[in-house]
Amino acid sequence: MGLPLAQKLDDYLTPDGALIACSWHGALFAPSDGACLGGPCAGAALIPWPVTVEDGMIVTAV
Repeated sequence: MGLPLAQKLDDYLTPDGALIACSWHGALFAPSDGACLGGPCAGAALIPWPVTVEDGMIVTAV
């Protein structure tokens, strides 16, 4: 959809921290591979985004 997963900054996980949750349409994703486990995009997956850690901060690697 081209929207960020979280409507509130850094609010990406389900309350138990087990899954990534899309706050826009309720899809649930596996943190290990981004596979959609439930919701309107079942069978799809998140697109990986390359990052690195620099001076203790996670930054985009592109």
